[in-house]
Amino acid sequence: MVYRFVFLFTLLTVTTAHAQHHPMHAATAMVSPFNRMMDSMMVCMDTVPASPSADQYFLALMLPHHQGAVDMATYEISHGRNTQLVQMAKSIRAEQQIDMQWMNRWLRDLTHVQTSDPDHVRLQGQAMMTMMKQLPPAGLLRDTDQAFARLMVPHHQAAVVMAQIVIRYGQDPAVRRYAERLISAEQIEIDQLHEFIDSRKNQAKQVK
Repeated sequence: MVYRFVFLFTLLTVTTAHAQHHPMHAATAMVSPFNRMMDSMMVCMDTVPASPSADQYFLALMLPHHQGAVDMATYEISHGRNTQLVQMAKSIRAEQQIDMQWMNRWLRDLTHVQTSDPDHVRLQGQAMMTMMKQLPPAGLLRDTDQAFARLMVPHHQAAVVMAQIVIRYGQDPAVRRYAERLISAEQIEIDQLHEFIDSRKNQAKQVK
């Protein structure tokens, strides 16, 4: 359970650090619902058995990874206040659910496992470790819209890296095409999320 251990350790660290710097709020410090969704996602990804096929392993990992995005998007749609982010969340949820249907069909119809360089397994693990290290501190996740944007950025960045790995090590043309489309779509959303985060930072400076 490497992913789960490291994620929970990271979560505990950032929450404790926030409480230490804000002792009056230590007793009421709460874990963001988005953090709990990320934790659930990592637990599911940790149960995916390694495969000699980079294509199969990538899609098997990407299913719970996409489900994590769907869960976070659903929460943002119900609780978010920023119209732009709510609309983005709706798009993310719809797109990722369509992707999941395609991935499930591909895995279901798989009849022959093509062996890839085994290094792809290690690199996929590294991608998720990097994502967890990039998670923002708990103090920045109290606002629903901010939490969604700040957690979706490293989530999407991990998907981009995972797709780059399967492009490098995979052998299935359909999976390659999907990975290329995923990189393009996720990068656009990453840029949009950064724009929202930066605009909130500017607004905060103007208030001061």
